[in-house]
Amino acid sequence: MIVSALLLGYVVFAPRWLVRALRGAAWTGRAPQLATAAWICLACSLLCATVFAGIAPLVPMLFPAPPGAPGASAAGAELLVGLWPDGHPFAIGRAVLLGLVAAAALVLRIVIGFAVAGYRTRRQSDRHEEIVSVVGRRMDGIEPALVVVEHSDPAAYCLPGKGSRIIVTSGALRTLSDGQLHAVLAHERAHLRGRHHLIATFAHAVAALVPRSQVLDAIRSELLRLLELLADDAAARTADRLDLAEALLTLASAPHTAPIPARAPGIALAAVGKDAAGYAPAAESAAAQRVRRLLQPRSPLGAGRTAGAGLAIITMALTPPLLLLGPALVACCAAYCTSLTALQGLLVH
Repeated sequence: MIVSALLLGYVVFAPRWLVRALRGAAWTGRAPQLATAAWICLACSLLCATVFAGIAPLVPMLFPAPPGAPGASAAGAELLVGLWPDGHPFAIGRAVLLGLVAAAALVLRIVIGFAVAGYRTRRQSDRHEEIVSVVGRRMDGIEPALVVVEHSDPAAYCLPGKGSRIIVTSGALRTLSDGQLHAVLAHERAHLRGRHHLIATFAHAVAALVPRSQVLDAIRSELLRLLELLADDAAARTADRLDLAEALLTLASAPHTAPIPARAPGIALAAVGKDAAGYAPAAESAAAQRVRRLLQPRSPLGAGRTAGAGLAIITMALTPPLLLLGPALVACCAAYCTSLTALQGLLVH
């Protein structure tokens, strides 16, 4: 039960510190790909640790000591406390049974949650594609497909899926210059090429597992923010950074007085983020930070810092399995080492 307590302690106490550390780290803006991997790893680490806490008491059974090994029973005795009461091999303790039921329920909740998120994503994309095909007009000769929707407010977003396309409003075509429009389209193409909608779906699914969880909400918001930085960096390699920055400011400062027909679904990745209702941009501060990052680019992380951040991510990923398997592996190795030492002594004498 000690391992289960350690895993639950990791789930309860580690995330808040890790979220503060990642949110406050200056390197995340310089290496958004590495930061995206860190936030995904944090989410997976928390989910795995929660599931592992329920199955931890059963792990020693997967690493049995060799029969008759000296000290083998002592090595595994502490691990098996509460697992098989009174030595009966089929009598599972109530606490262990409760942990297994909780772990199974959590796994089922995760599987269903991700399946539902994927289904909703596909359904939203297909439904929105049908709407756009009716209310919009397709610009020929542009790949991926560019669809223009008549509306005075400037907006642009991409729609992933089988029929990937970029949707812009007529207001955006009138407001943005050629260079700015090219930068916005490059930004949206970067979303489609990078299949960022998969990470966005993952982020929304994780946050939906425990509604109003500050940690999971932080994971979702940071992943969505980093996706925009990744698309900005990709667009800046083929378009002028100043044009992209001006386009972001134009889209963020638009009045958005009325909802746009065929408004972007939740899975769509817009050049400027939307609020929960799907209308005006959520916060100009986010767009301002992106603009400042484009106008004042910083050098990429050095090899040393990249290696350090990568090592920290690997450590975070390995913590739950090491907590789960560590004691059992130590007990198993100790038993086998003891038996090998005894065998060596017999051969020598």
